[in-house]
Amino acid sequence: MGGDGSRGWRDEAAFEAVCVRLRPELRRHLLDILRDSGAADDLVQEVLLRLWTADPPPAPAGVRAWLHRVATNLALNQLRTARRRPAEPLDPGRLGAALRDGGVPAAGALAATPEAAFERAETAGLCRRAVADLPAAHRAVVALVYEADLRLRDVAEVLGVPEGTVKSRLHAARRQLSRRWRELAPDWEDDR
Repeated sequence: MGGDGSRGWRDEAAFEAVCVRLRPELRRHLLDILRDSGAADDLVQEVLLRLWTADPPPAPAGVRAWLHRVATNLALNQLRTARRRPAEPLDPGRLGAALRDGGVPAAGALAATPEAAFERAETAGLCRRAVADLPAAHRAVVALVYEADLRLRDVAEVLGVPEGTVKSRLHAARRQLSRRWRELAPDWEDDR
């Protein structure tokens, strides 16, 4: 940042290394909460800007948790704001992009047989639908535990809630996901 009088990160190389390493993880985390790739991209930039200007910057050992806490709070704030605003008209271009983004099979599925790849993509789509139906607070916990692979105490720190609340939300999310899965794929267990 140099001698411009601003505070925050002083080592551009370290900041860039953090950005390169954690940007994709933050984007996935925000996408899990927001379900809007444009909004997720915007918030990734906002989170990284806040890291750049943080005074004092988070300790190196806590950067990942700090970034997830900021990202989660910004995403939840955006969802709250969106609820208070009237709904926007449907943009067919955005809908098509969302369908394309959600319809791409995972890289591992491409090496499998076409039937297995289709089944894996279908299962992944059903999982995304089930998680998308969760309340925002539960989606955030699921994203932090399963996508960001954070421990429960780290999730509690990120969300600013007691660890017991995280456990409770995770338990409730699992129950809701189990019920929703039975609705979305009632024959799934019978085929296995």
